[in-house]
Amino acid sequence: MAIEINIFDEGDFGIIPEIETNQIVKSILTDYKIADAIINLIYVDDEEIHRVNLEYLKHDYPTDVITFVLEDDSTEVDIFIGVETAIQNSIEFGVTKESELLRLVAHGVLHAVGMDDQTDEERLSMHNMENKYLGIINEK
Repeated sequence: MAIEINIFDEGDFGIIPEIETNQIVKSILTDYKIADAIINLIYVDDEEIHRVNLEYLKHDYPTDVITFVLEDDSTEVDIFIGVETAIQNSIEFGVTKESELLRLVAHGVLHAVGMDDQTDEERLSMHNMENKYLGIINEK
């Protein structure tokens, strides 16, 4: 097997930066020495991510990103990205929609490789790692 990255634009948003997304995913997996993985990036609207969040995590609200490492195969990961929430975040944080989507890709993949963001210290570390991988894109 190798690294397989699947992008599903479920809402036909048409704003998914595919080349940069692939670069970020491959960079993180390379840094964490993961040579075999299937990463499914599923871009959905707020209604769908709300449904997923409620059904699987018992959180009754839409969110920006949810990562699932599939139990049957620890090398397969589903990352749901709430595009409408991401767009709202991009406005709030004063960044482009594409930049916010790429941050969420990095965030989701970092969760998949074992990072967490439950404490202030973990959130800071996660944010710094997101910036590192966004920086790789900005260098090119």
